[in-house]
Amino acid sequence: ALGPGLLTQSSYGMLAGKEGDPTPGHAVTLCTFGAAVSSIGLAGLAILVLPWALPVVFGQSYRAGVLAGSLGLATAIVHMSAAPTAARLTIVSLRLTGVINAVWAVLVFLLAPLLIPRGGAVAATGIYLVSHMLSAVLVFVALARIEGLPQGLGAFALVTGISTAGLALLALLRQLHPEWALSLGTGIFLLIAVSLGAQVLIGFKNRWLPGAVLMRGL
Repeated sequence: ALGPGLLTQSSYGMLAGKEGDPTPGHAVTLCTFGAAVSSIGLAGLAILVLPWALPVVFGQSYRAGVLAGSLGLATAIVHMSAAPTAARLTIVSLRLTGVINAVWAVLVFLLAPLLIPRGGAVAATGIYLVSHMLSAVLVFVALARIEGLPQGLGAFALVTGISTAGLALLALLRQLHPEWALSLGTGIFLLIAVSLGAQVLIGFKNRWLPGAVLMRGL
């Protein structure tokens, strides 16, 4: 999470701009593209290998933590991918940012006492995932209503969100049906590949790729 997070933080100054300035929109799209692609690639692969890597690194007693770890990684994808848009929203409407953060906090506060006592770490990470996804949707809707989303960003966010939910669902099925581990692992790998391909395709179409960005600046 450090790399995608630093991408947004280091570009925060470019997310500010006056009305009509195209720089903030370009910064949001490029940071979102970089953060989402790297998050899906890295966290997705980590979800894929977690059932084998976790017991090897920490011991067999940690095998029970595979699902919780997978949901935590899916949460990281949502958080990192939505960070640039959330950062832009803090500039254009600090009030709405506070409202969305309050909704996130209230949802966690209400669900945690109900689910965590029986569900443990899986319930906790599941709550975080659902809360982050809701928060990300609210951020995108708020920014779209205030100033509109840059071209292609809505479709890109939809692909990223569906892919993240798909990874979490496949990880859950893998936990419930260990006899399907190989097939579901293949499904996770294919989902990562399709997601990255779709993200790159959207980036290419909207000239977000590094070469296109350089040409646009000339």
